[in-house]
Amino acid sequence: MYQQRLQENVKRARLFGDTETVRADRAAIIYDINGLARAAVGTDFNTMVQTQRQQGIAPVQSQQGAAAVGITPDQQRVLQALSDLGGKQNILGNVVLAGKAGLAPDVVLDEVELLEESGYVSRTKYLGADIVEITAKGRTLLRQLQR
Repeated sequence: MYQQRLQENVKRARLFGDTETVRADRAAIIYDINGLARAAVGTDFNTMVQTQRQQGIAPVQSQQGAAAVGITPDQQRVLQALSDLGGKQNILGNVVLAGKAGLAPDVVLDEVELLEESGYVSRTKYLGADIVEITAKGRTLLRQLQR
């Protein structure tokens, strides 16, 4: 039930923009998931996900592709779009990257942050611009996903 609600919320954000109402609904869904996780295993969902990321544990899912290697489909889209655009892009002007990935610009920013934490992209400053670039680890991951 929660998974379906969250997927519908994310789809609405992609189709119509991530409005304050959509973000508030998403926060309420995550709040409910956190409560369920605390009741079931004694810790909230956000902590479990963060711990898995820090330990490099892929999420338990039966589907192939991005989830099988521990990234989300949106993160895969951002990596692929970045690769298609030459592997390097100014993230502050990320409309091009967002358009190529088929995601809202704020979603791209969030995904880039998570990809950076995992070592798949790096960010540098150049003349005031925030440049994001695929790392060797990110290129290896993309090759694995394309098999």
